[in-house]
Amino acid sequence: MMKIFTSLTFITIAALLTSCVPDSSGGRQKFTSSASATTCTESFFLYTDGTSCATTCPTGTHEGTSDEVAAILADATVSDEIKEIVQTSKGVCIDDPTIESRPSGEIYINSDFCVCKNAKVASVNASTSCTSTCAEKNVTVATIFGSVSVSSVISGNENLKNLHGWCNNDLDNEAQNPASCSLVATDMNGASANINITTSANSNSFSATLEGNISFDKTYKLQIVETGTGVENATTSIEQVRLLEPETDDGLDLDGNLRIKLVGQYTCFFRTIQTDNNTNDDYYLGTARYHFYLPSDASITPLSPGLYSTIFCHDYVKEQDTNDKAKYSRLEFIPDQYALWDTLDPRFIKSGNNLSVDFLIQEKIEQFGVSDPPLKSYFSELNGCTSPDSSGSGCISQVLGIAMSPFIDSKGKSFCPGTDEYLGTNPEMRALGEIIGVPTEGIYYAEGPREVQTLPDGSQQELSNDVIMVREGVLKKIWFHLGNNGVPVTPTEQTENQATYFYWPADFASPYVQKKGYQKLYTVKRIGELLNQGRTTEIPTSLTPHDRKAACVPASSD
Repeated sequence: MMKIFTSLTFITIAALLTSCVPDSSGGRQKFTSSASATTCTESFFLYTDGTSCATTCPTGTHEGTSDEVAAILADATVSDEIKEIVQTSKGVCIDDPTIESRPSGEIYINSDFCVCKNAKVASVNASTSCTSTCAEKNVTVATIFGSVSVSSVISGNENLKNLHGWCNNDLDNEAQNPASCSLVATDMNGASANINITTSANSNSFSATLEGNISFDKTYKLQIVETGTGVENATTSIEQVRLLEPETDDGLDLDGNLRIKLVGQYTCFFRTIQTDNNTNDDYYLGTARYHFYLPSDASITPLSPGLYSTIFCHDYVKEQDTNDKAKYSRLEFIPDQYALWDTLDPRFIKSGNNLSVDFLIQEKIEQFGVSDPPLKSYFSELNGCTSPDSSGSGCISQVLGIAMSPFIDSKGKSFCPGTDEYLGTNPEMRALGEIIGVPTEGIYYAEGPREVQTLPDGSQQELSNDVIMVREGVLKKIWFHLGNNGVPVTPTEQTENQATYFYWPADFASPYVQKKGYQKLYTVKRIGELLNQGRTTEIPTSLTPHDRKAACVPASSD
């Protein structure tokens, strides 16, 4: 499109008339002088542009109504020249009004919400602060108390500012109804319920009565939605909730998700020493690192007195005590190395050849329309070493928790079910979602390198291989194959069955570069490939994995 003037000059003695001449811009035209035509007589005048006409109004504009044209002609700030063009044109193209919209996806429900009933926690997924929070809430039905975080798009908008403003303040968008919000709960079948939500002025907090609107013992997705106007439906992020009746005084919990406990990992160092016969001083010939596992409900078993010269699991320099004690922190302790299901959950009680939970899953599958589903065994105990034994040549082993056998997909690959499977159409996966209630991830075994220490007499001793357990969410951040010339290569779905390695302790910022003297190369192995029992775990015999994924465990947040 070509513009033919930047300003119109009118001569009072002989007025110059203009006509529209098409150019190559596909409908737009330019003004040129003519003695016999008026401006845009056969075309539309682009009012905002002010210098062009067009055969049709372009996108983002509309032909002005008689009222809109009358408003232009009555506007004292519009020049007489422009008014003349408006009056003599076929029509006037006016910009469409800018409709303010309520931002969606800019509000995030914080995960530390609490569901309370009778001063007790009434949901499975509750933060550690919920016990004290609920003790102060005087509600007799399950009620959620939570808060949100807002982005700068919300906080920087003077008409919104926070959750209360986002939910209740009207925008200039010609909505027929006033703004208001609902807490929308959606179950795994896609059925949803709109729940009244209460917000506080100038606040990001909210509350809503869940009991009576959603069921106990079912998992729901929660999302705050602006539903009042009927035209916007702006949404927040999504969180999950599963109601359960508060624990009775005996603490027995038969509802809700299977109970979970974390398993921590720590390090003990084993040293080979030589004693000087003249001075009785000890000289260290070599040190090896081994890993042990400690469930969150287990107590520390201290080493026997006097072992520090050959084995130590605590910082005896910091504590100024060479003898181990239960009160001393374990070395390199990772409190959430992975999670397992709690053996104390009554649904893991043995009933014949099966656990009680197996029957519950079978019942759920039947409720989803499968006649006479088979009874399966899904779970097994997972053992591990919690501490070196007094001799240092073995370990103290105990049941760490409960793990689940992996499943096999149509391509023959193992998988651990998560939200996608729980919300799918497979009755077994849906039933597992109802009972387990949380996504799962794989747990893998990995073996450290062969290590040899030279003994005082000059002979060499091969040490037991260190074996560690690592969860899928961590492993996939640090694993690699070794390509040509030993260069690490990131695994893909097609190459996962190749030999897979990682450096430990993990360095997530630089996983492919080995820190000499600190990290060692570990190899991911199938259970049947492990060379020996290792010092740090008891290789399970009850699990029969299809590939390197040894078991499924509750997924931990990264």
